[in-house]
Amino acid sequence: MTAIMECSNSLKLELPANLDSIDWAEDRVEEFIRANKLEIDIFALKIMTREAMANAVIHGCGKNGDMTIQLELIIDDSDRVILKIKDSGNGFDWKTLMKYNDILADRGRGLPIMEIYSDQMYFNDKGNEVVLIKSCN
Repeated sequence: MTAIMECSNSLKLELPANLDSIDWAEDRVEEFIRANKLEIDIFALKIMTREAMANAVIHGCGKNGDMTIQLELIIDDSDRVILKIKDSGNGFDWKTLMKYNDILADRGRGLPIMEIYSDQMYFNDKGNEVVLIKSCN
């Protein structure tokens, strides 16, 4: 089941935790940004969405389509885009994992990629929600 709620400055999606949701979410984010005519690095926003969604689907929910992922995109008053992605999984120890991520490794590149393309990156304590902030140009 997919749910969409869109306002002038925000987009909310609730998606099943399957691989198809990654592409679908990325497309909705791009459409929303283009419809709002924001001067922002679309590639950066798409790669942040893709990596965060992939982590939520694969690691957070184990590709279990019965579990859900919530995506929220907000355009704030400072013309920043705030992307929140939360999965219904158990979370992970991001504090430890962030210390050992290597952008050149065979796997585990998602967190450093999100960190590189965002202006700011935060996790909730549980480790099942990431907040990525990107300023408009």
